[in-house]
Amino acid sequence: MLSPDSHWLAKIDGEPVGYFFTHPWAGNTPPELDQEIAALPPKPDCHFLHDLSLIPSARGRGVAQALIQTALSWGEIQGYGRTLLVAVQGSVPFWQRWGFVSLSAAPAYGPDAALMQRV
Repeated sequence: MLSPDSHWLAKIDGEPVGYFFTHPWAGNTPPELDQEIAALPPKPDCHFLHDLSLIPSARGRGVAQALIQTALSWGEIQGYGRTLLVAVQGSVPFWQRWGFVSLSAAPAYGPDAALMQRV
């Protein structure tokens, strides 16, 4: 695991209900889709939010908010001045509520995907 301190597993009553994988990154180009990340950049300049997932029964229970806040806090503690992600499947409005703004389209990730940044 490339960045074990920046991955979180959410549980309710001891059962896994979601996860959030994030990692240090560099530049404004997201990781290539469907490609293993063999190594982290030698000089990361941002925190990349890679994959957030919840089981349906966990939605609306504050799990996503807790995972996101934990990840954003981790990035701040590490000293990253910005956070990047690729919003997919119509999630741009969700991420805008967290202070992310669109930088560009990310068509490799889907027709409505957008590279987003939070500073």
